[in-house]
Amino acid sequence: PLGHEVATTMCADEVADELRNFKKCLIQMYAARGAEACFLEVAVGLGRHRRHLSIEAVPLPARDAEAAPAYFKKAISEAASEWATHKSLIDTTGKGIRRSVPPNFAYFHVEFGLDRGFAHHIEDEEAFPTDFGRQVLEGLLESDEAGIPLRSRRKLAFNELKQAVLEFSRNFAPYDWTKMLTADATGQ
Repeated sequence: PLGHEVATTMCADEVADELRNFKKCLIQMYAARGAEACFLEVAVGLGRHRRHLSIEAVPLPARDAEAAPAYFKKAISEAASEWATHKSLIDTTGKGIRRSVPPNFAYFHVEFGLDRGFAHHIEDEEAFPTDFGRQVLEGLLESDEAGIPLRSRRKLAFNELKQAVLEFSRNFAPYDWTKMLTADATGQ
């Protein structure tokens, strides 16, 4: 998407289709490496349009991918009382986020593959930790940094970040659906 989008629930159908295509590509890339995709989206500050739509794609080892839905279901149900008074867990399986949460509602969404997931309507945006999904995954993966706030962690040096981006770009290139668009436009 080239325009400014703030949430999957508020973007045009064409943008939602593009997001789905990128997700399909990431799922294929991760599968080729023996992993499964988990997607995280936090949509807050929607009325102010300060944040840009961001979906984190996380490759999970098969063992952890199998446990992830139950882990997130439990985490959302237990922690939601801190931020909400309404139904805490919304099952988006088979419907997706766009048919599960109305536009202009703040939410957290976790999706396993393309058609399975859970959402939570965020009522208190100030109290909701925007790294909630990462915290849950770190607990699931038993990460050494679990429980350490992101701002307190060691920051990667520019060269380390650059290398990670270049490596990801090389790995993603064979799966990048936008290359088909360029090939079609040039007649190749």
